[in-house]
Amino acid sequence: MKSSLNVIYRTSTFCFLFLMVAFLALALSGPSFHRSWQEPQISDLPSGSPSPGLASMCSPSPPAPPDPGALASKASLILKEKLERGPYRERIASARALYGNDASFEMSGLFMETFHKGNVLDRMMAMEWLLGGGHVDPGQEKLVKIVLQDGAYAVRERALFYLSLTGDSRFLPCFRKALSDDDYYVRSSAARSLGRRGKPEDVPALGERMEYENGWTRLCFAQALAMQGNQRGKKILERISSDQSMGKLSAYALGMRFETGEKGVLPLLVKKLSDRDDRVREIAGRYLAKFAPEEEMAVYVTLFSTGDLQSLRIAASRVQAFSDDSLSAIMKEAFKKASGARKTLLSVFSESPPEAKALVPVIQSDCLEDYFGGLLGLLLSVDRERGAALADSILSLPGTGPVLKLAVLDALAGQGTAGELGLLEPSLSGDDDPLRFHAALAVFSILSRGAASSPLPGE
Repeated sequence: MKSSLNVIYRTSTFCFLFLMVAFLALALSGPSFHRSWQEPQISDLPSGSPSPGLASMCSPSPPAPPDPGALASKASLILKEKLERGPYRERIASARALYGNDASFEMSGLFMETFHKGNVLDRMMAMEWLLGGGHVDPGQEKLVKIVLQDGAYAVRERALFYLSLTGDSRFLPCFRKALSDDDYYVRSSAARSLGRRGKPEDVPALGERMEYENGWTRLCFAQALAMQGNQRGKKILERISSDQSMGKLSAYALGMRFETGEKGVLPLLVKKLSDRDDRVREIAGRYLAKFAPEEEMAVYVTLFSTGDLQSLRIAASRVQAFSDDSLSAIMKEAFKKASGARKTLLSVFSESPPEAKALVPVIQSDCLEDYFGGLLGLLLSVDRERGAALADSILSLPGTGPVLKLAVLDALAGQGTAGELGLLEPSLSGDDDPLRFHAALAVFSILSRGAASSPLPGE
């Protein structure tokens, strides 16, 4: 009985398998099934259509560029969140990005709160927001008075500098009053501001107050007089700059003569770049970086290849206004003459630039992030494709630290165009709060430069 059941079971299983194989063979022979699994033939396609088989072998098309409106909206949300609950400096920066310097100072409440509760750096940023637009509306005069009465000398000094750029005669009494400020730095700034103003009626006050000053502050008053064409001020600068025993004061006096446009001073100041005193070299380098004309390319080659890093940063900002040909020539020659970490930094301008993975460790080990940010801005100016590729590589490299990433984002904020907006999207969407914030600022900076006379996308 048991063996009979076993035979029946095996027979029925065999029949079932046979039927399944027959059904599958029949299905595979059908025209519709066959056509659905075949690669379409050229004859089956409309005239002029590419073969999907050939298309699949081509390289993928580049990703679509980011939508500026979508990026602006995302950046706006980040900045508005910071404006509501961020630290004062981030709130001020967000307000400047969102509303600009010419927004009738809608955020005066934030300004007042910052000056009552913020630290010195917070108040400095609020002051720059107030005065950075190049003019002061009548309703903002009371805010200027608050700034000029601030307890920190740095805030008062910078406020005088920005006010001097406005050329607004309403604030002339403020400069004259500041000539007697308790802080020598503020007095010096007031004197230089009056000197740049170039009005003969300021000479008596400058000359009288100079008698009470000494050292560097006296030089600033002398320079202010020299700017007015006053012979007394010129003679003081000449005497101090010729006295080598005066050390750094001699370098300052020589730099001031150069700043006022005196002819024949440039070679003397260049010679100071090889002085034995580090401080003298730094002073000479900074005056040259700020005021040397474009045709003196050899000066900038020296600054970039061997100058101190602060002079390099100033020079990087200065040469932004030079022609592309001058800039390229300066940087290539500087690379040839540089050595060590400086040569590595400048190698981004060479014929064979290094990869990001070789560059980043050098930058980070020598704490050169800020200086590299300035050089990246230059690279974006002279070779945008190479600069954008380097920025992208550094931002996406796993070993890149947050400080270097911030420097790259700030370089893009300063020199980036709509073509580089896509580089900001990963940081804008990431989890790192400082990177998200700086990326948002960069988006607004780029879009506002690209459409200065029209609303930002998404507004």
